[in-house]
Amino acid sequence: ITPNHFVGEMAFLVYCQNLKKDKETSRARASANVMADGMVRAWEWDAQQLAQMLNDDRDLSNAFTSYCSHDLRAKLLSANAHGDVKSRDVVEKAIKKHGTVKFLERLGLASPES
Repeated sequence: ITPNHFVGEMAFLVYCQNLKKDKETSRARASANVMADGMVRAWEWDAQQLAQMLNDDRDLSNAFTSYCSHDLRAKLLSANAHGDVKSRDVVEKAIKKHGTVKFLERLGLASPES
């Protein structure tokens, strides 16, 4: 990840989505691991406080979501350029092995039903 990018934005967006739907609001599992290869300056926000701020301010929410979309697109394009994105065959095999819901849970994009 290059400077000025988010880490954990997908899990946070799932958290916010669950809040809006009155679902379980525990955090989603991370879909990636990040390791620093040098000095890092990072900012951390409290998920509950940030979600409340975004809920209270539509303009801020739109700007934040837009930036997350831009950020995710940039990371995906970078991963594609470096061959880091798994091929469709690999993803399809994982879905067949685990099932769609379990596969999404493993990616942190779905929460197990209670």
